[in-house]
Amino acid sequence: PPYISMKAGPATLPRKKSGILQLTLETDKLPHLGLTQTSVYLSRYMGDKVSTENEIAVSATLLPDLQNLSADERAQAPKVEFSATDIEFGPFGSKKQFSKTLTLSNTGKSPLQIQELQVSDPALSVALKKTVLAPGEHTKLKVTATAKYLKKEKVDACVMLITNDPTHPKVEINVPLRQ
Repeated sequence: PPYISMKAGPATLPRKKSGILQLTLETDKLPHLGLTQTSVYLSRYMGDKVSTENEIAVSATLLPDLQNLSADERAQAPKVEFSATDIEFGPFGSKKQFSKTLTLSNTGKSPLQIQELQVSDPALSVALKKTVLAPGEHTKLKVTATAKYLKKEKVDACVMLITNDPTHPKVEINVPLRQ
């Protein structure tokens, strides 16, 4: 991908020798805030096929740059609060779907922006009523788990929100799933 560069040393390795791969993530070229996942594949010889044996999985979470805010800006900043940061659905058994609704609030002094909303597993889906909350305002976040999309017996899934809250730019809601 265009946001990863790589250097290898040495370029060719003799049998039973080791080398160094240096992967560099260029964050200014990432396509969006939040989680980006991709794979880089090494070619061991000409015509080598792509497989899990030569795969390097790369995950990066890009957060908004909120470090250089003044003390006054921090005092006036939005503040995200959730009614819960863990959701327990229990085993699906014969059920096809579970849903829970959480309350998301802005207890800060300026508008809260939900800049990105992502799920870590295809078995999860989310619905958010509003992406901008005025101070003192709240909205509902509905999290749904669907059994037919669950690939493993047990999955530690999560819902991730990227916000403009300088103390919580990334909020994760843990959703352990069991078949």
